[in-house]
Amino acid sequence: MRRVLLSSIIIIIGITFLSRLSYLQIFSFSPDQVIEDPSIKRLYTYPERGYIYDRNGNLLVGNDPAYDVMVIPREVQPLDTLEFCEMLGIDKKKFIEKLTNARVYSPRLPSVLVPQLSKEDYAKLQEKMRKYKGFYIQKRS
Repeated sequence: MRRVLLSSIIIIIGITFLSRLSYLQIFSFSPDQVIEDPSIKRLYTYPERGYIYDRNGNLLVGNDPAYDVMVIPREVQPLDTLEFCEMLGIDKKKFIEKLTNARVYSPRLPSVLVPQLSKEDYAKLQEKMRKYKGFYIQKRS
């Protein structure tokens, strides 16, 4: 009697778990759940364009990478704005204005703070970016 009772309880619990799992996976999924999921961070990778040569094999158009400084306003922590602005080559008033515009746009989504940095500016900035939470660099071509 005990074996039958114990095995029936285990079978009922297993069926309950399987039915709940199938409901969550099959019936309650919507494509909007992926967009609204706060644990997913959307990063865009811009494709590099190909090189263009003339009929003699001379390079006409090539790829030079450019870098955008992106900000996620919600993740920004207090920072030394003068040092940061000096590295970016902007003044403090413009920095505060762009950060305010990014907050108005969306506190959770990334916004461009400084577009199209050169390779030299990127190299200077990259080694110090770890100190500035909420900022990151995105590569473009």
